[in-house]
Amino acid sequence: MIESEFCETEYYNLIGNSKIESEYWVKSFVMDHKIKSYGYIVYRKSKKLKLEYTGLTGREIVELKKAIGESNLTTDIFTPLVGYTGDTSINGIISHEEFLTVPLLIMECTGFSSDDNTTCCEGKHIHINDLILHSELFANKQIVLFHFSQQYRFIDQILEHCGHIPDSLRKRLNFFF
Repeated sequence: MIESEFCETEYYNLIGNSKIESEYWVKSFVMDHKIKSYGYIVYRKSKKLKLEYTGLTGREIVELKKAIGESNLTTDIFTPLVGYTGDTSINGIISHEEFLTVPLLIMECTGFSSDDNTTCCEGKHIHINDLILHSELFANKQIVLFHFSQQYRFIDQILEHCGHIPDSLRKRLNFFF
């Protein structure tokens, strides 16, 4: 088991161990909440030929690999796959650009009615209007909203407050109820 603080500065191998390396890695991010809270992004790790070797033929690459080793021939690439925000205000998300571009973002959204604005702000949670206000920043393919206020017992109660969501954002939203 690894603590979130460790993953703030480094990628952590999700499935592998010290001898076997997985292609899936995770990194944690401190979020903006009343108590210490972390968001996470899962990445796929791959190797890419270093730029200085891109013009070589396959045979030349094989020979160079034998001579200098693969680790000197390639560089690690971490491609973000899924982001999970945990508890946070909108500032926790927009202050970490990777959350805005990860293909699948799973983020909390506590409030939907205008009466929820103050409670969300004080509790450092997200209101749907925060998402709408910053919608141009979100380049995610899909956004899954979760962590709704207890007052919303049915999805219809949430959807009645979503008529003002721009179509460009609405078509990417999913509600995990």
